[in-house]
Amino acid sequence: MIRDILHKTAIENGFNFRTGFKEEIIEHTLSFPLLWFEEPEISIKNGNTNLCTCKINGYIIDADYGNNNFSDLTDSVFNILESIKSSPQLLKLNNIKVTANKYPLTNFGDISLNFSLELTIINS
Repeated sequence: MIRDILHKTAIENGFNFRTGFKEEIIEHTLSFPLLWFEEPEISIKNGNTNLCTCKINGYIIDADYGNNNFSDLTDSVFNILESIKSSPQLLKLNNIKVTANKYPLTNFGDISLNFSLELTIINS
């Protein structure tokens, strides 16, 4: 379900979608712009499997055309967060953090932002 929410969000915002560990980004042939999500850390409280909190780390990556336009990427992150908030399974969106990456994550020359967030969702 979490992957479905993230995949739908990426497509709705015009991004390619991939998942995996950060170290794997360099191993793949990628299409930009890209939303890359690491596997979520999931916690379930009081044995209630219908309600879970997911800590997610992700990267929004685009080709660097020499302008280092992080403001466009930041705008995209906020659009993506708005899309996630519209998911009917979402109860809370917390602890959002966005930081620019100083160095490219790929061999293709890119600019990227790292973001993390917590989702509390109804797991139906």
